[in-house]
Amino acid sequence: VCLLLLSPWGPGTRRLLFPLALSLAYLGACTLERIRRGEAHRGPLILAAAILGIVIAWGYLTHGTGQLEVLRIGWLHWQARFLILGTLLLLFGRGRSWTAPAAAILIAAELLLAHLPANPPMPKQLLLPETGPIRFLQDHLRDGGRMAALGRDFPPNLPTLYGLADVRVYNPMAPAAYFQRLEPVITGWWGEIPELGNPGHPLYAELGVRYILTGPETTLPLPLVFEDHDGRVWEVAGPRR
Repeated sequence: VCLLLLSPWGPGTRRLLFPLALSLAYLGACTLERIRRGEAHRGPLILAAAILGIVIAWGYLTHGTGQLEVLRIGWLHWQARFLILGTLLLLFGRGRSWTAPAAAILIAAELLLAHLPANPPMPKQLLLPETGPIRFLQDHLRDGGRMAALGRDFPPNLPTLYGLADVRVYNPMAPAAYFQRLEPVITGWWGEIPELGNPGHPLYAELGVRYILTGPETTLPLPLVFEDHDGRVWEVAGPRR
């Protein structure tokens, strides 16, 4: 039914791709489980692999342009290799406990080979850039203590990626008692994320906050311990440990 509705005349074709892909994945998982139990016969497996090989070859050889000939033929060879390896795995893995994990590894290898060159990982220095205020907090909070940031500076949950203990947390399932406790220093909301302010309130010290991070233009009634073009760090007196 999904294949018929996915025709050029069918409405909402993109939405139907999800149930179609889910159905195919479920069918594949059920078939793999039957193979693992030794219930599948070798004849239908070989026939299905032969039909799939013909479809793959037809798709690569009858579509595309000459400009991508090398890439197209190269991928035809790679998919033929994976098809042969997958067929051998299913034939000799009938009734084996390692069949499903081996099939998952083979599929993952094919997906990585196909998509990793086109979607390379970001350089480490771009993934989590360390600014001056962040390095200061990392150096001065190694022995314990928490930090906080005012407004929308350094959004909550992000500091934990740098190993910093942040008094804030963004969790839609957070208990109401958490927000009630922070109510004296909550000055606004960014969607569901509370924005902190009122830096002179003693609640920061009670929560163990040693430093407060702000933007480079902000001025607070607290001792300034670090500043550069990325931001400023202010010290809270007498934080509770």
